[in-house]
Amino acid sequence: MNILEFKLFLAQSEFTPKEILELLAKDELSVIRLYVAGNPKTPKEILEILAKDTKSHVRFLVSVNTNAPKKILKILMKDNTTYVREFAKSNFFNKKF
Repeated sequence: MNILEFKLFLAQSEFTPKEILELLAKDELSVIRLYVAGNPKTPKEILEILAKDTKSHVRFLVSVNTNAPKKILKILMKDNTTYVREFAKSNFFNKKF
């Protein structure tokens, strides 16, 4: 397993500690950030950081993440990218809290 594969494994694992996910959320490779954004165990504070990512595909995975709180989804509902806005809106209105 090389370093990229190891980072991808950690980024998507439900057992990765918050501190590691926070480091991976700041990785220079967007694919690493993408996996963190899609991890349903990523804490809300880290999703908030990723919701401001420069890459729309990272913001998209935050918008569909089941752990994304309404506060973050409201922000993403104003995103420049249509599909991010639409999925954030859908996730927002499907929240039960």
